[in-house]
Amino acid sequence: MSDYWISVWLFCSSFNFCLIMLLNVSLVKDTRISKGWTQAQLAELCAVNIRTIQRVESDGTASLETTMALAAVFELEVKDLFADPKIENKYNHKSIYIILGLLAGFILGLLF
Repeated sequence: MSDYWISVWLFCSSFNFCLIMLLNVSLVKDTRISKGWTQAQLAELCAVNIRTIQRVESDGTASLETTMALAAVFELEVKDLFADPKIENKYNHKSIYIILGLLAGFILGLLF
């Protein structure tokens, strides 16, 4: 597990916590295609909206629930779906800015 950088964003909105994970885009798409499923079929099997599958395949972001559903449908372990930073390193700056922005907003919300 030390070879993998697991991107997990934790943010708070009205005391509702949400985990967002960065998944291996090519693994999700290639596995779906190898099973002969459309995005709509995968969405139905995972009990999510097709837009969720499109987002996972385009930028790799997924909630914990979506990640667990994908792992179950693909018959993989959840950890196998996480992105490897050596391969998918293009999101580092975007992730940092999003986390810093959310953290700043949360702190400002506490102050005012």
